[in-house]
Amino acid sequence: LSRSIAGDLFLQRQCTLRRSGLKKQRNVPPSTGRPFDFPVRLWVGLALFLLAFFTYLKTLCPTIYVGDSGELITAASCLGIAHPPGYPIFVILIKIVSIIFPFGSFAERCALASALFGAASVLVLFKVCICVSENDHPTNRPPHFTVLGSTLAAVAFTFSLTFWSQTTIAEVYALTLLVILLILYLVLLWQRQPEGSRDHRLLLAAAFIGGLGLSSHHTVALILAALVVYVIYRSPRLLRNSGILFGAMALGGLGASVYLFLAFRASTNPSLNWGIPDTFSRFVAHILRREYGSPSHTARTFALFIKQLGFYFSMLLKQFTPLGAILAAIGLGVAFRRRNKTLLILLACFLLCSLFFILYTNYRLIPRDKSLVEVFFIPSFAIAAIFLALGASSVLRKAHQMIKPHNTFAISAGALAVLVCALPLFANYFYNDKSRNFLTYDYGVNIIRSMPSDGAIVFVDRDMEVFTLLFLKDVERICPNIEIIDRSGILRRDFYVKDMRLMPEKQRESAQLAAEHKLFKEETRPICYVPGVDLDGIKEFKLKPVGVATLLVPAKDAADFSERERAVPDTFITRSLEDPSIFKDYTCRCVAMVWELQLGDSYYWQGDHEKGKNLWRESSRTAGDIMILHTMLADKAVGCGETQIAVEEYNKIADIRPQDPLVRMNLGILFQREGRLDEALAAFDSARRINPTFLPALKACVNIEVKLKRFKKAIRLANQIAELAPRDPNALRNLGVVCELAGDYQGALAAYQRAVSVQPTFALAYADMGFLQEKMGHTDAAKDAMRRALALDPDLPRKDARWSQSSLAVELQKEGEALGTEDLSGLTADQLQSRMRAFIAAKRYSQAIDVC
Repeated sequence: LSRSIAGDLFLQRQCTLRRSGLKKQRNVPPSTGRPFDFPVRLWVGLALFLLAFFTYLKTLCPTIYVGDSGELITAASCLGIAHPPGYPIFVILIKIVSIIFPFGSFAERCALASALFGAASVLVLFKVCICVSENDHPTNRPPHFTVLGSTLAAVAFTFSLTFWSQTTIAEVYALTLLVILLILYLVLLWQRQPEGSRDHRLLLAAAFIGGLGLSSHHTVALILAALVVYVIYRSPRLLRNSGILFGAMALGGLGASVYLFLAFRASTNPSLNWGIPDTFSRFVAHILRREYGSPSHTARTFALFIKQLGFYFSMLLKQFTPLGAILAAIGLGVAFRRRNKTLLILLACFLLCSLFFILYTNYRLIPRDKSLVEVFFIPSFAIAAIFLALGASSVLRKAHQMIKPHNTFAISAGALAVLVCALPLFANYFYNDKSRNFLTYDYGVNIIRSMPSDGAIVFVDRDMEVFTLLFLKDVERICPNIEIIDRSGILRRDFYVKDMRLMPEKQRESAQLAAEHKLFKEETRPICYVPGVDLDGIKEFKLKPVGVATLLVPAKDAADFSERERAVPDTFITRSLEDPSIFKDYTCRCVAMVWELQLGDSYYWQGDHEKGKNLWRESSRTAGDIMILHTMLADKAVGCGETQIAVEEYNKIADIRPQDPLVRMNLGILFQREGRLDEALAAFDSARRINPTFLPALKACVNIEVKLKRFKKAIRLANQIAELAPRDPNALRNLGVVCELAGDYQGALAAYQRAVSVQPTFALAYADMGFLQEKMGHTDAAKDAMRRALALDPDLPRKDARWSQSSLAVELQKEGEALGTEDLSGLTADQLQSRMRAFIAAKRYSQAIDVC
């Protein structure tokens, strides 16, 4: 890049000499185009850098943001180890930037580094657009449209939704894009040169920068692979050039060697030491992200893939607005029609950073997954901006040919430029202005104010709280004496059992509580949890909500609140929570909704139920389409007996997932528990309409119809269940019970017989059959069925009250107790089986064995 800018300065000087009438000192290479264009490119490039930088500086987040921001800033402050793959080059660079720019807080300086990387990315994107456009158009064409189209694309990308969002916080994606665009630019410069006189040092520089970039984000590996294939395709003779091959591998390895920073720093035990990669196995596992396993957690279907593609293209439209997207589509068409030499590599990079990521992550269409994968698409949005440059310059050329009065053309071109640049700015400014967003910082400070003292121990269960508190402790030094224990066991591997994260969920929870319970008994310092957990099986302690934390107290003190504890919410900082002018994206809404939910718990436990419920409802409104919050709140409301709130939350869940019958099922169960049978039946019916074969809803409908004594409908539904599950003995027995209650004894008997034919060891069905036969007056058949039931389950009389109410059953029990050991030789096989069942029913197992 420096070499390219130096070339621009040289050509500017040549143009100055020519205009002043002096003799040109050196020939300009014929491949560079018209000389008077180069001063324009230089100053436009610098102007774009400054425009982007000051835009990002104006909207810069003044402190930590939600997500990885707090962790990366903390890692930079102590030169520690961030989450896999560690991001060493990013950590080192933002540490350097924070030293060079000594003004502002440390967090603000780290965010400033992202703004610099973002502005540099815009400058390099402009250079790439120029490069691609010159491949598309011969050099004897007027160059003004190439520069103007590239400028429009760079400005539109400057204001694009997702990239802008990552340049105002301490995140790795601006640096990652800068690396990708740099290596792409170097390869494009190389391929523009004549075949026999290409400067292969450009490839060596690309290899070194690519190696460095691997420690920024693994996306760089995809682009490097595509560029290697492209370079070999353009110049197969390079495979025979051992000097270039070994040089590129050596320089790439040298760049990637920055990963050794992880092992070196891990051995010094910094305050943030994720994964402790101080051994070879842990070092490799950290770089390869083995801790996360497969990114896909849902079934891969074509219908889901189509929806994922739809989400991607909707995001692409939001980056540049529909006008920019149309120009990008025109540019793609122009590149195809003119067979642009760079089209192949641009399409490969675009597909790798869009389609490949869709297939690799196979993300679910829920707010959390969409928020996570959106940033992976940034390189593909940059490639789309290159096509936008081609489209804009092509449209301007065509307009110049068609619109003859130059002033009319100038007005039209100006209008297009304003629209392409201004629409993304106005569309995306509100969403990316983080200059007043202190939400995460304030939430962390309020957690600290909720604790009884600075020396408390706090157990945290989410990254959001872990890294916010770690930042406040180690960087801001607000609470230097608290001890933070993350319940995942990532940062405090010494506290929990080894490899706890690999355990099944129930086993992991038991291991967590076992280690924590031991600490409860030994520790004298206050202990807090954020958020609260279920202390399952620990009777002597309870968690008491105080502010936005929960305090561990003896069970007998759980309902007592001191004046200080009641006054904690009055000390809270709420500036960002209450400011409607601050946009709250998915991650910010997560912080805000958890803040309001936990504060509502505190008020509710203190006895101020109305204030607590109001905060719960506010949390629900903040959550919007985040279903997990509504599920948590519905369960909480059910546990507290707040049926109305539970109903509201289940209805919101139903709106979010309209095709999920289980949501309606839960709502019906809630109504049924409250005795609101008609509303419960309506909810179960709606679940059946969504999925007519959803058996739990059908069974629930049968139960309600029986309670309402609408037996005809109950029998019809029970028959439907039996048809859907013909090999389910319980479904057949339930049909028999419903028929018996309705007075249809023959139908009930047939259903019981079908049940025992499906499962011959079904004791309960035999018992039902016996009692029904007794009602019908079939004494022998009733006795035989009861004997079979007792033989299969001798404990039935203890579990079923009908045995004490039936005279036949009592008689059978006495008969079994009075049985002797008379000669069995004259009995038939059926009689022997009956006698054996009687012995078993009387628990006289040795005689039953003799009969066998």
